[in-house]
Amino acid sequence: DPGRSAAPPASSSCGSGSPARDAEAGPVIDTAPMLRATCYLVDHRRTRHAAASYDEEKNVLLLHSATLPGSGYITTERIDGGGDDGDEDSAPAYLRDLLDELRPNMVLVPATVAGDPALLRALTSTPEARAAAPSHVSNGALDETLTALRATERGGSGAAGGGGENGAAGAPKRQIPYKILKTSSFDEKRAKSAIFSSLRVMSLLARGETGSGYDATYSSLASLVDFSDSLLVRCLGALLSFLQATTFRLEEGGTVTVCDVRRATPSSYMAVDALTLRTLNVFTPEHHPLRLAKANPGGDKEGASLFSLLDRTKSAMGRRTLREWMERPLRDAAAIGRRLDAVEAFLAPGALRVADGLRAALARMGPVDQMLLRMQKCATRPADFLTLGRTLTAAVEAARALGAWGSAAAAAVASPAAEGTAGETGGNAAAAEYARRVLSSVRLEAVQALHERITGIVDEEATADGGAESVVIHFGFDEGLDNAKEAFENL
Repeated sequence: DPGRSAAPPASSSCGSGSPARDAEAGPVIDTAPMLRATCYLVDHRRTRHAAASYDEEKNVLLLHSATLPGSGYITTERIDGGGDDGDEDSAPAYLRDLLDELRPNMVLVPATVAGDPALLRALTSTPEARAAAPSHVSNGALDETLTALRATERGGSGAAGGGGENGAAGAPKRQIPYKILKTSSFDEKRAKSAIFSSLRVMSLLARGETGSGYDATYSSLASLVDFSDSLLVRCLGALLSFLQATTFRLEEGGTVTVCDVRRATPSSYMAVDALTLRTLNVFTPEHHPLRLAKANPGGDKEGASLFSLLDRTKSAMGRRTLREWMERPLRDAAAIGRRLDAVEAFLAPGALRVADGLRAALARMGPVDQMLLRMQKCATRPADFLTLGRTLTAAVEAARALGAWGSAAAAAVASPAAEGTAGETGGNAAAAEYARRVLSSVRLEAVQALHERITGIVDEEATADGGAESVVIHFGFDEGLDNAKEAFENL
C-alpha cells in the first residue's frame, strides 16, 4: 500500500449527517476538488516565463522558471498553430508539458497575460481539450472531436456542455477558471515582502534551518527560492497574496504554511491525457444516473479497469497514491528502480508475515493529509481527533514492525550462516535497504509524543459516546475549563 498521497479532496462540509456514523465508518471523503492554483507570468520581451503553483492536496508549492525555446517569443501564430487553419486551443509543447505537470484548476494571471487571447486560451485549456486538440486541425474538426469526447464521457449523451461555468451539469469543461490579479500584486518589492513575511515552510522548520530576523529568513528560503530570478519572485509573491486572502485567510498572523517548496520538473513524468487513460481502460468510471443527477462528478464508481484490477490498497491515502502513480508514470530510471526495489523487498523470505501486519495497520489509518489541512484551516470535525488517534497508534505499530523486519534482514545479510541462496541474500538486502529508507523519513519519537499529547487532552471514549458531536477534554487538563464545566452542570 503506497504510503502518502493526496487526491480527492475533503472539506469541512462533508459527512453522512451523523458524526457518530462518520467516526465508526471512517472519514468521509468530499468530492469538491481541492485547489491547484497556478500563477503564470511572462517577461515584457516574451523570452522567459515563470509559474508558481499551490497544490492543496499535498500542501506544497511548485516553482518553475525557464527561457522559452526557439526564438522565445510567445505569439498568437505560435500558439494557434499558424494561419487561419490553426487550432485555437493548441499550445506549444513546453507550455503543454508545464500544464500537464502542474494540473491547475485555477489560473492566476496579470492583465498583460489576460490581454493576449491566444495565450490565455492555452493556459486555461483543460487536459481533455489539449488532448483533443492536435496541431493543425480545422475548427470544424475540433468541434466534432470535442462533441464526440463529451458523448463518450457521459455514456453517449450528445449534448455539448459548453466551455464556461454555466455548462450542463456533469459536462466536461474546455476551459479552466482564471482570475486576473492586480498589477500591484506582481511588484517585485511587494512580492519579496510577501515571501519573507508570510511564507512558512515546514520542511525547513523540521531541519531547524529557520531563525528570526531578515538575514536568517533570507538564508533559509534562498535554499528553495532563487531570489535572483525576478520573474519567479514576482510570480510567487502574487500567488502568496492570493492564498492569504483565500485558502489561508483564517491562519493566524496572515501566514501561508506549506509542507515544502519544490521545483516543477515537467520531464519527471510521462504526460498521459485522460482520454488515453480511458481508451486503454486504465481507468473506467461508471456514471450512475443518480450520481449525475446530484452533480457529483467525484462520486463515480470505478468500473472494470486496470486500476481496479491492481488496487489492493487498504487505506484511502494508499488508493489515491496508486491512482496518482498510474495517472503520471515515472520517466526517471532511478525512481523506477526504487519502486521495483520495494517490490523485491516484499518478496524476501519471511516478508509475507510482515506484509500482513502492515496491511492490518494501514487499514486502520485515516486520511491524515486531509485532516491536518482541516485543522490548519480551523475546519476540523470532532471525529477527526478520534481518527487521528487511531491512525497514530497504527503508524507506531507499522514503524516498529518495519524496523524489526529491517533489522532481521540486515542481520541475515551480515551473517554468513544465514546466506542460503543468492536469491535469499538479495531479497534480504533489498528488505533491509527498503526498511532503512522508509524509517529514515519517519520521526517515530515525534509521532509517539503527538499520540500521547492527543490522548492526554481528548477523552476519546467520552467523545465517541457522545456521538462525536463535540470534543470532550479530559478533566484536570485545564482548571478554568473544569470550573466552567462544573458551573454549567450546576445550572
